Amino acid sequence: MANVALRGVSKRFGDTQAIRDVDLACESGRLTVLLGHSDAGKTTLLRLIAGLETVDRGAITVGDTPVNELPCRERQVSMAFESYALYPSKTVFDNMAFSFQVAARSSGVSAAEARRRVHGIAELLEIGALLGRLPYQLSGGQRQRVALGRALVRDAAVHLLDEPIAHLDAKLRHRLRGELKHLQKVRGRTTIWCTPDQLEAMSIAEWIAIFRDGVKVQEGTPLDLYERPKNRFVASSLGDPAINFFDAEVEQRGGAWHLATPQWTLPIAEAGVAALTRLGSDRRVILGTRPSDIAIHRERPEVPAIEGDVLLFEPLGSYNVITAQAGAQRFKVKVGADLELGAGARAWFVPEPDRYHFFHPETGEAL
Repeated sequence: MANVALRGVSKRFGDTQAIRDVDLACESGRLTVLLGHSDAGKTTLLRLIAGLETVDRGAITVGDTPVNELPCRERQVSMAFESYALYPSKTVFDNMAFSFQVAARSSGVSAAEARRRVHGIAELLEIGALLGRLPYQLSGGQRQRVALGRALVRDAAVHLLDEPIAHLDAKLRHRLRGELKHLQKVRGRTTIWCTPDQLEAMSIAEWIAIFRDGVKVQEGTPLDLYERPKNRFVASSLGDPAINFFDAEVEQRGGAWHLATPQWTLPIAEAGVAALTRLGSDRRVILGTRPSDIAIHRERPEVPAIEGDVLLFEPLGSYNVITAQAGAQRFKVKVGADLELGAGARAWFVPEPDRYHFFHPETGEAL
């Protein structure tokens, strides 16, 4: 095991700044997820750690060893590529065992041990019956599992996994998330996993670093990021369905503070009032409220509520998702499986005041 540390790391490709002044510490034995959309810089960061790209500025260390100038083979890392990068003339077995075959003497791994490792990982990834095939005889999902297996069989200090299960069907992807998380915990290998899928990130990560346009926006435990997002971007990156945003104004009525729009007025909890003092004289604010933090009523409740119409009802088994509209504002509500409302129904929606998130209307920063 080894920790991975990046300090002020930057990388440019021509006119494109792919990575910008990234500081990141991936603790030894921890599963760290880099979360971000396409072009966020996640893959570039992995390639810099692996030595497949050179750092323009900054330093990378693996364990106590600076690796900026070290060739790939000396960095004690393995990498699973989203593009598979399999040897077309080698069988699945030989692709997975390649690192042992190349370093048969220096690796200290016998042929029997290499075979045992390959077969064990292949069974885990459900490709045990494919070990004699060539890559062209495999589906895209099978090739991805071979690429993942090739990285996992190595006794590397750090595993770098670039969207390792993105091309698998939903059922297998769900199963492998749990299996791979368990395997990582048992083996204790430092693992850096890239994905654009926030559900995948939340389910497997011990630590998440969220990236946007080559910049690390925020990092922390999954729960910390979900409960205390730094800005609108982070808030919208986690949660399914995504968080709702409402443009509102802060008003004081009869000694109490409220959020107001032309369609509705909602109370502000005491903790929220303290946060809103950061607005200064500007009383505009963006309210963020998660779909699971909104109660729904078929009849007008006695408490302040958002009155709206149901546009879409989505039954999803253990819960339902409702898309509603109030004025020009559309928003989503996550409710129990026992509540059903058809399109066109009128309903009243009550966000939980203690679960409000407030963001600055211009900067998008959390208040």
